[in-house]
Amino acid sequence: MGSVMASKEIRDSLFERQGGRSPLSGKPLNGGRLEIHHIRELYEGGSGEIGNLQLVTMAEHLAEHYRRSKDSSRSAGDRLRELDTVLGRISELTGGERRELSEAIWEQVGVRVWFV
Repeated sequence: MGSVMASKEIRDSLFERQGGRSPLSGKPLNGGRLEIHHIRELYEGGSGEIGNLQLVTMAEHLAEHYRRSKDSSRSAGDRLRELDTVLGRISELTGGERRELSEAIWEQVGVRVWFV
């Protein structure tokens, strides 16, 4: 139970640090499911320290991974890993979250993608 509490404390701290807004879009973090996202991914040498974390909506989180999958400066393996993260979690999204994901990808990447 301590880890659940720690996770809530981290989320609350991130929410406060970010002023209740997403650092990716600037939109308020109200409603929807929120997730903790590593700014620098663990496989890239990032840490789980709070300074490397941000609180975002689930849809924005997946859109950020989609954006990274399109980054030509990344290796093919890293790009595939990022896309796999998105595709592996699509089934977790509600219809509204899928629309939010499509919109977030449009805003971040400039590509229209629809998940049905």
